[in-house]
Amino acid sequence: MKQTFKTLGFVLLGLLITLFASCKSRYYEDGDIISLNVNWEYCLENPFENTDAVFEILPAKQIDNLQELVDNQYGSIWLRRKFEIPAGLKGKALSAYLGRITLADKTYLNGTLIGCEGHFPPYEFSAWNTSRCYEIPDTIVNEYGENELVIEIFVDGEGSVVSSPYIGETNQVRYSYKKERFWNSQINAFFAFLMIVIGLYHLLLWVKSRKEYENLYFCIINIVTSLYMSVFYLSEIPGLPTGYFPFLWYQKIFSAALPFFLPYIIQEFVNTFLRRRDNRTVILIRAGFVVIPIVAILFAPNYIQLRAMRTWTNPLLLPPIAYIVFTLGVACIKRKKDSIPLLLGFSPLLIASLLDILLHDVFGFYSLPYFSSIGWQLVIIALLFVLANRFSTARKEAEYLNIHLKDEVDKQTKELTASNASLTEANEKLEQARLVAEKDMKLAVNVQQSFYPRRAPKLDDWEIAFKFQPMSGVSGDLYDFFYTGKKLDGIALFDVSGHGIGSGLVTMLSKTVISRCFTNDPSVNINSLMKKINEGIVDDKGDIENYLTGLLIRVDGEKVQYVNAGHPAVFFRSAKTKTCATVEVKRPGGAGGAGQGAVIGIPGMDLDVKGIQFSMQKGDALIMYTDCLSEARNKNGDEFGQETVSKVFAASGDGDAQSKLDYVLKKFATFTAGVDLKDDLTVIVLQKK
Repeated sequence: MKQTFKTLGFVLLGLLITLFASCKSRYYEDGDIISLNVNWEYCLENPFENTDAVFEILPAKQIDNLQELVDNQYGSIWLRRKFEIPAGLKGKALSAYLGRITLADKTYLNGTLIGCEGHFPPYEFSAWNTSRCYEIPDTIVNEYGENELVIEIFVDGEGSVVSSPYIGETNQVRYSYKKERFWNSQINAFFAFLMIVIGLYHLLLWVKSRKEYENLYFCIINIVTSLYMSVFYLSEIPGLPTGYFPFLWYQKIFSAALPFFLPYIIQEFVNTFLRRRDNRTVILIRAGFVVIPIVAILFAPNYIQLRAMRTWTNPLLLPPIAYIVFTLGVACIKRKKDSIPLLLGFSPLLIASLLDILLHDVFGFYSLPYFSSIGWQLVIIALLFVLANRFSTARKEAEYLNIHLKDEVDKQTKELTASNASLTEANEKLEQARLVAEKDMKLAVNVQQSFYPRRAPKLDDWEIAFKFQPMSGVSGDLYDFFYTGKKLDGIALFDVSGHGIGSGLVTMLSKTVISRCFTNDPSVNINSLMKKINEGIVDDKGDIENYLTGLLIRVDGEKVQYVNAGHPAVFFRSAKTKTCATVEVKRPGGAGGAGQGAVIGIPGMDLDVKGIQFSMQKGDALIMYTDCLSEARNKNGDEFGQETVSKVFAASGDGDAQSKLDYVLKKFATFTAGVDLKDDLTVIVLQKK
């Protein structure tokens, strides 16, 4: 981890050096200039159409809030500045640097149009982040008399001229223009392109491994951020803005709405990364902080109302951001894995945001760029390294799980290399090594399956039928039946994440823990029993990252106790009504209780489960299974699904448990015909005699 942060530090330092170096120029802001900061006049009539239009003195502070001078804050305002050419600039090529102008402008010198940016109605579109650099033709300059600079500015709820405008030598003006363009648009365009590449890369990672949702959320974060940043770099894209896409809807979607969607996705990324879940109430509250402001924004009738909404919509960003910080803080206090690097990864945004508030809102340095966007870009880079470090760690752990197999293969390879007297001899030894490996794998399969019941027990009051079908080799599914004589005590069904030798070893370890906990204290509350199993697995498993989902059934006469830890739903079939219902949703016997809880076997994760109790009468049946049954797909890519499991189980007839199981498996085999199963399959049917 230390090496990761060292690498990150060098990358950021190199990036900053590159950025500052790119700003260097042989031209500097010195020499004679004609400052345009003060002495402006304004008029609300077009002076080119009405020669009697009267200009009034524009207060110096008003140049940042021109909308206050225009009726209803909508329309055009004309600014005029008269000046003479100083001796140091006579005979030189001149240009006007006007900085950033909100929203759009048409600029004239001595009645001749020298430049324009943005679009006026009816296709209005702001160019507020585009620096103005207009070359002045020599033929229109009056070097020995008075010159008149007139700017028509279109105002819609906002209007301003910032960045210390002036007239000077063309090379000097171009330097000022390039510097501001770099900091306000080009740097954002570069990072937006980088974020799109990063997003697509992590989308590919998620497609390759669908369970690693942090890659999907990180992809969405990058794409959404690049779209939001388009308000800064849109003018850098050739042909944009066109003026035909409504400016109001562009502002609604990209500038106003996306900032409320982003914290929600960031929270999902943090939750997934830290292996935590929000409860339903918290999720609904978080969704409210997204939906409410976005709906209000989309219904804004005009840009002025949209800007006015910021006074109450922007504060709605604070609770989601505070919850993200709270989540990271709690994770750090609990010392959850990778929580501190994740918190440090978000720190550049906090620092940059405080800097923006200080510089722009407190001291009023409006000509300076906003550093929050740069801070967020640094966050993206930091999170990229954090995810890369996790990927590297996971790969090392996977290699550790297979170390014994690798040692055997390495040993055989060395022996073959040392005794490679002939190609025939080498092939014979390689074949021997393969047979040894197959024998070892068969031994592992036999050892694992010897841990599991080969057949269902014969019981007085209950019938059990089950199907256990490993995908290949050792299995990640585990099941067990607990009984005393011919009296059923309970059933356990668990599924270990992953496949192969590693998950197979975890199943055998976990089965021992489950059996010990279930039989040692038959009177313990079933919720506490699941928590003891979780603690035992965490202690025995160590740092291996495999986790489990599972369920427990405890039987006492007609009463059944049930608890679920992240496992697929159990379905109850009533012999009386011939209907099937999810145990969590419709509790048989009217008993209440919670639904599925968190997964088990993850160090530091609180296990929130609550069991339920219900009664079963003669002919009533339960079906429990691992996710292969519900998630398997047919040739068309359609999922079998839990709803289908419920319908098929309901239609399985009034026979014994075995007939019901056979019916479900027959329908399942028909559905998946021609498609190889991609997971271990375990299905258990329990029926009251």
